[in-house]
Amino acid sequence: MVNVAPHDNLMFHWTRDFPLGCIAAPGHPLAARERVALTECIAHPVVFQSAALSIRKLLEARHGWIFERAASSVVVNSIQLMKLLVASGSYVAITSEVDAGPELRSGRLRFVPLVDDDLFHQRFAVISNVMIPETPVAAAVIATAVEIIDRHTGAA
Repeated sequence: MVNVAPHDNLMFHWTRDFPLGCIAAPGHPLAARERVALTECIAHPVVFQSAALSIRKLLEARHGWIFERAASSVVVNSIQLMKLLVASGSYVAITSEVDAGPELRSGRLRFVPLVDDDLFHQRFAVISNVMIPETPVAAAVIATAVEIIDRHTGAA
């Protein structure tokens, strides 16, 4: 789950924060940067996620100005479409590494961390309900989920 608040009925088995960044095609001018600010991202055409997706809601809460001040933008309700538009080289997007994991590993896209101080991180978690007794099967499923997530996100 993403951005789950702590609760007495939840057992957190694994958590990891993923900072936001700018994803760009390797040939895009921002792709060569080590870090970039939101103001630099929105100086280029941007693919924004629609309000149906959690990153958009969080960005609106803290950085709503980027949606009005972007040089040019398109809004999509599909992470896949966002990545295709970014891969075209004409757009950048503001998201976490998780949204573009396979494309980042293959080199098709590049992730450039954002430098803005007040940015949130997406916190991913594997959780279970403490009211449900843990069985060996449930423990195995949780361990497998954690191993797969670690493998695909570069965690150690």
